[in-house]
Amino acid sequence: MEAFLREHDGGRGWDGFLAFSQGGIMASALLAMQQKGKALQGLPPMRVAIVVASMASRSDQHRPFFSLPVRVPSVHVYGEKDPLKRGSVALAGLYEDPLVVVHPDGHKIPRLSGADLANVRRRLAAVAADLPSRKSSLTASL
Repeated sequence: MEAFLREHDGGRGWDGFLAFSQGGIMASALLAMQQKGKALQGLPPMRVAIVVASMASRSDQHRPFFSLPVRVPSVHVYGEKDPLKRGSVALAGLYEDPLVVVHPDGHKIPRLSGADLANVRRRLAAVAADLPSRKSSLTASL
């Protein structure tokens, strides 16, 4: 993953991760490890995580990296009927000040609307406002 990120950053770096299910496990572990200087070394810190229908890694190797909250602004989305709901709730609790969005369905990426969509947009706009002046893919999508 680290090699891919370095090879494909176009000299701009990455704003963060959008990850679903198992990808959220990997992204969260990488963010926790980056915070402690053990992963993504030489890359700028990630600035946001959007994690959908996921859970924390169960690997004993990753557990020590979650001793502190992950200090990356985050959005956590999961469904009421998702078999990973309990894990999604626990994963959100490993982040500092997570925005949690719950939808009525199962293990899927939902279409957001109304207050949920507005809250996600506000969170991402706040992250984008803190980005350096370079044109960000995050600001382009808002």
